[in-house]
Amino acid sequence: MDLNLDLAAIAAATGMQPDDPERGASPPLHERGVRLGWLIGFLKEVDAQRRLIVDRHESQRRASIHFDSVPWPEALPPQATGDLDGEIVAFDVVRPMTRCAQGPLYARVPEEHRGLPDLFVSHAWANPLIGGSAFTSLYALSGPYRSHGPATFVWLDLVCYNQHRPEAIADDMRTVIRHIGRVALPLINPVPFTRLWCLWELLCAFTTKAEIEVWEANGSVYDLGFLARTFEETFVSVTHARTRLAADRQQILDAMVEAFGSLEAADRYVRRLVLDQLSKDSDKPWNRPG
Repeated sequence: MDLNLDLAAIAAATGMQPDDPERGASPPLHERGVRLGWLIGFLKEVDAQRRLIVDRHESQRRASIHFDSVPWPEALPPQATGDLDGEIVAFDVVRPMTRCAQGPLYARVPEEHRGLPDLFVSHAWANPLIGGSAFTSLYALSGPYRSHGPATFVWLDLVCYNQHRPEAIADDMRTVIRHIGRVALPLINPVPFTRLWCLWELLCAFTTKAEIEVWEANGSVYDLGFLARTFEETFVSVTHARTRLAADRQQILDAMVEAFGSLEAADRYVRRLVLDQLSKDSDKPWNRPG
């Protein structure tokens, strides 16, 4: 049984360009905007391919119960089920789709769906990008509770940054954020504030005076206030942020002290930034005065 995604079918369905190392250099990093609508459609195709894998697995499992000639299917890989998050996209989609060129997925995005980015998207790779719920990072951008202005072409690391580079270049993110001047934080849970890179991007926005917007997922009116309560109950401090390398973590914390004066002041800044932009229980229609 084939447990691999049909990447050729995904590319054909979304009009992607060939994985060709001779296509030439991409534009500068900060100019690699991708149309949000195309990006969501691309990820929906990826998710549809995952569902086909699960469906084939289930069909074989049922057949093996009744027919001796049909073997029991091998176990599904973890990435075949659950939400479609950044790690799955990076390792099971982006890298294989750019294996020949060894470049960013941006090089394969159709020309008509490229443009100067009007939004830098800061997101936690562990969070779902799309899925069956409104509480996913890209759905929060496409259908936010509050309007934040246009989000036509977005800069998303998974597409715009070269995922074949083993090192993480913090200065690249600062340069991109400085040029775009606008950072979106799709807040579907407090996870971004437990991740080193999300904190670094927040710090880059602060130090370069870029606009920072918290994009709240658009569920139902019953969900209003839910994210604010969850954030207040679970956010402790930037000092709880995790990173693979201890030295990287310390560098970020030191930079925060330099920017805000202390880590306690950084915590206050994060809380104010988030809570000032999230809906509250009082925003529910039955709680509004008059």
